[in-house]
Amino acid sequence: GLESRARAGFHRQSTKWHPGNFKSSPVMCDECGTRLRPAGGWFHYTGDFYDLCRADFALQAPTEEDREKYTEVLKVDDLGEEQHRYAFELDRTAARAAAELRFMQIGLAWRVIKDDALRAIYLACGWDGLVKAESYAEASVFEEDFFRHYDAFFQGEDEEDRQYLLLGGSAPLSDDEEEYEERRGGRGGGRGDG
Repeated sequence: GLESRARAGFHRQSTKWHPGNFKSSPVMCDECGTRLRPAGGWFHYTGDFYDLCRADFALQAPTEEDREKYTEVLKVDDLGEEQHRYAFELDRTAARAAAELRFMQIGLAWRVIKDDALRAIYLACGWDGLVKAESYAEASVFEEDFFRHYDAFFQGEDEEDRQYLLLGGSAPLSDDEEEYEERRGGRGGGRGDG
């Protein structure tokens, strides 16, 4: 049924998009260790891998002569020709942020499908209706900790989830296996898909 397919989908997608699978190496302030992001701005010593947050820039570059050696980074393009030095770290950080958003969307979908009342609101009123209904809720589904739901699922806290995992749902298909099964017309073999 719908819930067993949703369980298999949640299993596959939450495992695939878990932010822990997207390791990032953020750019850090070389003095205090604060994580630096272009949106928050930082200062880059031109021609070197030396980067400072705003607070440490004020301490480390007190004179106009010192400040001229740095470039203020408000967007990646501000790094100019030195962009390539940071591309790997910035790309991986962006990939992790995108994965975290996708993981939250998957968790929200799973939570809505699993809860009869939320699912009924969604089916009857759509996304906008669910958002409106949840705006009046004491504890909104949009504020839940989806990492907690992920852990609860894989720890088998719900009896049906535990049965799914025990009956072969513990090893999600790889991308190649999933593509093969889609071409064959389904998963088959009773691996917990309904």
